[in-house]
Amino acid sequence: MRRTLALISALTLAAAARAAEPEDDALVCAPTLAETAAAIRAVPGLALSPTEEGRDFTSFRHDPTGTLYTFTLPGAPGHPAVLKRKMVPIENGAALLLSACGYGDDQAGFEALKRGFGARD
Repeated sequence: MRRTLALISALTLAAAARAAEPEDDALVCAPTLAETAAAIRAVPGLALSPTEEGRDFTSFRHDPTGTLYTFTLPGAPGHPAVLKRKMVPIENGAALLLSACGYGDDQAGFEALKRGFGARD
């Protein structure tokens, strides 16, 4: 019974997070990675985040909106891909919104990448 209540509570929070996300806040997947990357690079105030050596991704942050854009590097699961993560306020705190665009053939790797980045924060 407690597990059922916890699941219902988690689903309610997830639904609230989705409802809090403006329609234009999700990452727009252009037909090519180059087009998506160009749109992200055009965001004023974007800054390169430090990347630990050995990581298979690089990230850019937009501090005014609390948004992090992450690009996979060659060899990463699901490469090439870009992910957008943003913390948004909800009624009882904050929720992490994740949207992503995958451009490679490794669909299973891309799905695992999204799950990993969603669980990371």
